[in-house]
Amino acid sequence: MARFILLTPTAGQPPNRPFAKFGTGTTIADTIGNAIGGDVVWPAMAAAPSKLNMAPLDAAGQALIPGSVIVTLAQLVTGNLAVGGTTLDAGN
Repeated sequence: MARFILLTPTAGQPPNRPFAKFGTGTTIADTIGNAIGGDVVWPAMAAAPSKLNMAPLDAAGQALIPGSVIVTLAQLVTGNLAVGGTTLDAGN
């Protein structure tokens, strides 16, 4: 199971979806089986996550981004999230 949250808007085309912009806070899952309601299933994006614009939501995601920490709900709610010099801005 590998899930991530976008820290910055990202554009691309996940399988079986049109090319689109995905905003800050969008959750990405590696497979349908690992996805939770509302996740975008995007195996290629989850397989090569960027520390600059993605943060892991689980241990599998953390293993794919060396030196990262799992993002907690409290960090998201309080805005106390700094990853790679970037803070989460839910206004995107």
